[in-house]
Amino acid sequence: MAYILCKLYTITSLPRLIYDDDEIATIIKQKTKTFDKLINYCFENGYLKTYTYLLNAKPDMFTAFEKKLNGRTTSLVERVMRTVNLRIDVGKWSTCGALNALKIRLAYYYNGFDVCDKNYDKIRIQKA
Repeated sequence: MAYILCKLYTITSLPRLIYDDDEIATIIKQKTKTFDKLINYCFENGYLKTYTYLLNAKPDMFTAFEKKLNGRTTSLVERVMRTVNLRIDVGKWSTCGALNALKIRLAYYYNGFDVCDKNYDKIRIQKA
């Protein structure tokens, strides 16, 4: 697992203050190739949850870098994490409560989960 984390860190470490479109495209191409190898590594070694997560994250992996957002984000996950982190830091949410809220929110964003659908057995809520 340390190998995967190190590779992800390398892939997501992007240079700042690059404005040349050709240079950005070259970096994204190189990082995407490395990312594809990592996805295949996860599949071949049986890390199926990690494989699925990375595969789903792939389309949005370099959007902020490509659009030259310099620290801002277009990712729903990053926005949700920022909000949850703020709520935990202020002390209004427990860690367990934040985890439960994240599970529901991210299931809605990425799996089409609808709270009104009454399929609550698909999400495990943890009690404090």
